[in-house]
Amino acid sequence: MSTPETAYRWLGIDISKDRLDVYDPSQQTSTGYDHNSEGVELLWQALQSHSNWAVVCGASGGYESLVTTTLAAHGCRVSVVNPRPVRDFAKASGILAKTDALDARVIARFGRLLQPPATGLASESAQQLQDGVRRRQQLVEMLSGEKNRLPQLKGRNKAVLTDEVETHIEWLKDRIEQLDKKIEQLSQQPSQWREDKALLTSVKGIGPVVSTTL
Repeated sequence: MSTPETAYRWLGIDISKDRLDVYDPSQQTSTGYDHNSEGVELLWQALQSHSNWAVVCGASGGYESLVTTTLAAHGCRVSVVNPRPVRDFAKASGILAKTDALDARVIARFGRLLQPPATGLASESAQQLQDGVRRRQQLVEMLSGEKNRLPQLKGRNKAVLTDEVETHIEWLKDRIEQLDKKIEQLSQQPSQWREDKALLTSVKGIGPVVSTTL
């Protein structure tokens, strides 16, 4: 049976690159954790004494992925919200100062009063696939840059630089090929993905890379 929204214990987390600031309104406590696997594990240990947690945090360019996926895997209800309405909520509440600890308190209050919907988070396999596709795109951009750089090489050290760039090009091609194999393996794991991919590749002009990205 699902938990009524009012029965949740709302928790606000302000996320930065190196730190998690957590505010628990029920206890009126602020706690800081390192933003790494050990810090997230310590946070979860602190939460285990109670159940029905509803965690709210602001989207922070992907930095929120570790803590949100970990807590969701432990059964917490997780909402990743747009930071702008949270900031507007703070201003409307007369809170103009901005610190990480204060932001966590605002986020917790925002969650308790407005009760944003839970965010559907990617499974571990889906996250791995997303990371692989994203990394492949980065390597392809590097490869394109190196290929464009070759005709521009001039001067006495042109031969040396050309060899270096060409070596890097071959390394990038090899890495992309390895990633393609890994991405293909990941995309074949869930049966639904296999079916979707088969449907997409049945369209002329759509190959393995495009279908997996889609």
